Amino acid sequence: MNSINISSSSLCVFSLANEAYRRGLEVTFLCEKKVQELCEKKQMKYNPKYNRVGFVFVISDGIINITFSKTKVLCSNIIKSDETWFGSLFGRKRYHSAGFYQGKKEQKRALSNLKIDTARYRVVDKARKSFPNDLNSIVDVLGFPLVAKPVAGSMGKGVHVNINTRETLLLSINEIKATQCIVEEYVQGVEYRVYTVNGVPVGAVRRTPPYVIGDGEKTINELLIQANNKKRRMKRPIINIEQAIINLTKRGLTLYSIPDKDIYINLGDVLGRSSGGYVIRDDSILSSTHLKQICRKIDKLYDGIILGIDLINDKDRYVVIEINDRPQLSTILDPDYGEACDISRLVIKKLFPSSRRVRKRKNSGDFIRFWNLIKASKNDLLWSPLNYQDRILHAANTRRKLFNYKKSILGAIGIKVI
Repeated sequence: MNSINISSSSLCVFSLANEAYRRGLEVTFLCEKKVQELCEKKQMKYNPKYNRVGFVFVISDGIINITFSKTKVLCSNIIKSDETWFGSLFGRKRYHSAGFYQGKKEQKRALSNLKIDTARYRVVDKARKSFPNDLNSIVDVLGFPLVAKPVAGSMGKGVHVNINTRETLLLSINEIKATQCIVEEYVQGVEYRVYTVNGVPVGAVRRTPPYVIGDGEKTINELLIQANNKKRRMKRPIINIEQAIINLTKRGLTLYSIPDKDIYINLGDVLGRSSGGYVIRDDSILSSTHLKQICRKIDKLYDGIILGIDLINDKDRYVVIEINDRPQLSTILDPDYGEACDISRLVIKKLFPSSRRVRKRKNSGDFIRFWNLIKASKNDLLWSPLNYQDRILHAANTRRKLFNYKKSILGAIGIKVI
């Protein structure tokens, strides 16, 4: 990110580990062998990308040990049964194994069972002999506009929105690499990601598509280059030029059109930072009693403590699009506009309520140097309060203080120390 110069995924780990460090807790990053053993014990498939070294770490106060995979709690030593997951920390009666509701199909079924409003959908299997004839019945039921997306995926990858013809629908589905995909109704409204901690909404960001704002002088191309240069400096995904051209063509514009001053020019349909759009801190919907009830219901489906709930808001209606139980925190920690939310403090405080901040925060440069050591190490590494040079100085100062103390004591009884 611009302010701390690390990637969005690294920021998730850094923020949680740093908050634990500030509270005097021990943070240990697991080596690859230990990560594999943990996955085997918990009957999870080891994915070197998902649970890679540097993302899996243990926070401990000497009694309670809680293991994270980025922002997701994997397990804790205070749980009596290995089959019982982290949900028992909060006295829940039923818990589901991690990932049970991770697929979009399972999520939608679970939301429907809880009577939570979600976009109507159908699952398309491209391996079926009846494909693509299946699309005709889907369109008859759902109508237009539509959205097509992979059954499993994140960060807007493979998502096609605002589909208005059967030809475009077929083309969009064929562009999705997965065999199965979801076709759902396109819900109009404002899209938010709401972050919850133990079922309580603590912050929200509003997502926008990529856009530029006219100044009455520059062409759209010049404004686009200017916007992308700024995004590169801030290490954020840039606006896709090809997608921008497609959207401009729909509106009868070109890259060389000159928009009037203060006119918004939409350059994409997919919302959010990953598509080149923007995220804006906006907690205005958090006061809604209806939204709070939705968050509490969804929280019962998962064993983690942090959830990212994507939803569309249209007046008093909240349509849940999908749920992420291992959400990126970068959008709430470092939004494009608006104040950041210190969600890591809320999480660590919830897990270790007796802890207090006793140290100054570490800087990201120290974390990156330490992370490089983790990747090269074959052993677990403790994120020490001091770096290597500091430890040498600390040891030397300790020896000097001890020597001076002994010298003063012995000097008091008449023994000279050289």
